[in-house]
Amino acid sequence: MGDFERTFGAGANPDMFLGDSRKKRTPDIRAVQVRFAPEGKPCLVNCSLSVELGDFVVVRAKDHFTQFLLAQVCQIDLRSRGECKHSVVCRQADQESYGSGPDHVRTAERLDVFLKDAMKWRCYPVRDPQGKWLTAYVRGYPSYSPGNVQAFYIIALGADKIGKTRPGIHPEDGMLLHTKDGEITNLPTIFAPHYEGADRFSRAAAYAESVLIEEA
Repeated sequence: MGDFERTFGAGANPDMFLGDSRKKRTPDIRAVQVRFAPEGKPCLVNCSLSVELGDFVVVRAKDHFTQFLLAQVCQIDLRSRGECKHSVVCRQADQESYGSGPDHVRTAERLDVFLKDAMKWRCYPVRDPQGKWLTAYVRGYPSYSPGNVQAFYIIALGADKIGKTRPGIHPEDGMLLHTKDGEITNLPTIFAPHYEGADRFSRAAAYAESVLIEEA
C-alpha cells in the first residue's frame, strides 16, 4: 500500500480530486433564439449563419408536422451545450434558392443552385485524368495562396454518382486544394459513401444541409 492509500484509504484514486476536469465535455453549438409567433415563447435553435436581430429565417423543425417554419430572430450570439432540436437553414430572403429543402433537389441543375445559392458552397470543375469526377463543390474559403481554396467539406459529382468527404489528416484543419485555370488539380481520392441512383442529388443536398449543424 502506497502513501496515498495509507492516507486516504485502500482503493482511493488521486483522480478523485480532479472533479470533472477530465470528463469529456459536450461541445458548444452556435445558436440563436427565435420566435415562431410575435408573442411566442423564445426557442433556442442551431444557427451557423450570420443573422441580425429581427431577421426572419426558415427553421427546419425536427419531428414537427410542418417540416419548415418561419421564425424571427430575437437573440443572437448564443451557445448551446449540445445540439438543439431545430435548425436555421436559410434566411427568408434566400428561401427561393433553398426551395423545399433537400427533398426538392432531384437534378444536377437543382443541386447546383441549392449548394451555391442556399448553402454558399464554392463550385469548381475537376481536372481528373481518370475522368471519375467532373465537378467539386467545396465548403471552405480562399487560401493565402492565390487561386487556391482551403476545403473542409467536399461534394464531388461524377457522371452517375456523387461522393462526399471531409479532407485532410485532421478534418478541422481542412485541406489546401490547388487550382489551375479555375480547375481543382488535387482532388482527394477517398469519397465514401457514394450516392447512386435517382435520389443521389437529394441525398447530397441533405448532407450539405447537415453541415450547417456540424459547423454551428
